[in-house]
Amino acid sequence: MFRIAIIEDDKVCMNKLADYIKQFSSDEKIELSIETFNDASSFLFSFQQQYDIIFTDIDMPKINGYDASKMIREKDENVVLVFVTQLTQYAIKGYEVNASDYILKPVEYDSLKLKMKRFIKLVSKKNEDVITISTSTDEKVAIKLNSLIYIESDDHLLKYVTNDNEYYSFGSLKKCESKFPSLFFRCHASYLINLSYVERLEKYTIHLKNGFNIPLSRSNKKEFMEAIQNLYINGE
Repeated sequence: MFRIAIIEDDKVCMNKLADYIKQFSSDEKIELSIETFNDASSFLFSFQQQYDIIFTDIDMPKINGYDASKMIREKDENVVLVFVTQLTQYAIKGYEVNASDYILKPVEYDSLKLKMKRFIKLVSKKNEDVITISTSTDEKVAIKLNSLIYIESDDHLLKYVTNDNEYYSFGSLKKCESKFPSLFFRCHASYLINLSYVERLEKYTIHLKNGFNIPLSRSNKKEFMEAIQNLYINGE
């Protein structure tokens, strides 16, 4: 699922954009979730790297879209950021915050559809290659997915174990899980593993390369075996 946020103080424009994105989801058979915010302050208050694509208006009271985008980039360097504006000069400022694109108002469906296809490809590529996390010490760390062995959850503390390091971050494993490609499998309530590191299974213990042993829930065993089969036999 791709997660989308819309920040727009004009309710008519917000609803129109949301409706077009829902139409795109239906036309292209791509699962999307949409959350809307009528000002940047309410969005920034709850923002914790949980979106794949953010559409933001520029001309808004209190915090404008450009300033909000700078704050977004401080927390998330990878999210696809899209300006929605009536004025092309604002679109140029998007390059200063590494915006992926801009959409001119009034929004037209055919134009949005083409751009959405590109945004989805961008998100998919980023998800395959690297993730960026905010650690428990408030540092930003980029982790290559092919180096990430597993993630362990202890209440709301997440431990990311890679080939050469460990990183700690606050969050939910359930929310974290949705960001990862099918190569990662939730084998236990407390563990998300990279299937490419699986060495063997003994009863309900998964032995990973590098000597890690991870528990497998009984209820997940059948799905785990199918995932391994898809990975190594069907190449999926």
